[in-house]
Amino acid sequence: MKINFGHKIAIVYTIFAVGMTSMLIMSMQYDHELVTEDYYENEVKYQGRKDAFHNMENAPFTAAVSHSDGKISINFSGLPANMAPTGTVSLYKPDKAALDEEHVLALDDKGTMNIVPRGIRGRYKVHVRFEAGGTDYFIKKEIVH
Repeated sequence: MKINFGHKIAIVYTIFAVGMTSMLIMSMQYDHELVTEDYYENEVKYQGRKDAFHNMENAPFTAAVSHSDGKISINFSGLPANMAPTGTVSLYKPDKAALDEEHVLALDDKGTMNIVPRGIRGRYKVHVRFEAGGTDYFIKKEIVH
């Protein structure tokens, strides 16, 4: 059987229509979320975070975020005794906002805080915002847990 030019065009348009309909259905099933619920408010506060990040670069101590064995660790070293940090640790899961977490910064006697995320494994954005000695500091790290 020989297929003429008109049938070939009809087949191409049919395949195109089925493909576009499939893509539309798949895109409607995908969960489109912002990184945080208050995304726009956070963007307005950007300059404060930028200043706090710059303060961290020039801080008289070091602070680092790391992960191992299923936990996220915040480690402070060289922190003077009179500069006890107070603040929050936020875990943002970009692909699932329901798994976002916020913790009060609570260090043990070694200057460490360990967090076991309640969510599934994957990518997390860790934001540590704290105040020590009257100065604001901010640490931002992206990890794959």
